[in-house]
Amino acid sequence: MIKLKDILLERFDKQSVVDRVYPLIIKDLGKSKKGTPKVEFHTNIYARISGIEGMDGEANPHAEYDYDNNKIYLYTPKMVNEEEIIKALLHEYTHATQDPNKRKKYRKKGYANNPYEKAAHKAERNWKKYANITEASRIARKKGQKKGSSKHSDLYTDEDPKGTIKGLGFKDAATAKKGIGIINKVKRTHAHKVQATLVMQQRAKVAKQRAKDPEKKKKLGAAYKIWTAKLEQLKKKTKNA
Repeated sequence: MIKLKDILLERFDKQSVVDRVYPLIIKDLGKSKKGTPKVEFHTNIYARISGIEGMDGEANPHAEYDYDNNKIYLYTPKMVNEEEIIKALLHEYTHATQDPNKRKKYRKKGYANNPYEKAAHKAERNWKKYANITEASRIARKKGQKKGSSKHSDLYTDEDPKGTIKGLGFKDAATAKKGIGIINKVKRTHAHKVQATLVMQQRAKVAKQRAKDPEKKKKLGAAYKIWTAKLEQLKKKTKNA
């Protein structure tokens, strides 16, 4: 049954909120370390990393800033109103302005004691300042201005992201091994590789559980073991980093 809440959420134009408030957030918080990050909307982190529509998992953040690709990812199920979008933009753009050399050091303090996370949460408290900004405040892109220029508010969102790792699969052992070969060679961050591997491992697990044909279940089980082994390998590297 379709609920009224779902209908209202469908009509809520999330992109227009970004277009209106993001340029002002950039102006107020100052320049980021790598230039203006683009903003992408995704269903969740699993669908984003895997490139598989409908992919889901247990741990889904509201939003995240990807320093390596200089992008802010907003996950639509969490972006239920203007307040959540503004808070997410304030939080993640604050991370974009922070010194990347200190990130690793501060992470060792734990999330609650991380000075950079405290600063990002503090920035969120100012969300009401941007809540009443109207469409009239939007800065339209002028002829000749570059797509990512901070002088306008249009096209900060990339609806056709290119950061996903393509060619991964889990239907059998051969497909899994081919995918791991891609993971090993692709130029992505370690965290990105861990997330992509986790997605494949979890998909293989679920597919194996749902499979009724014994032969298919056996093939999926073999793929699951291969992806699990790769995931454990990556986890060890994470611990030693």
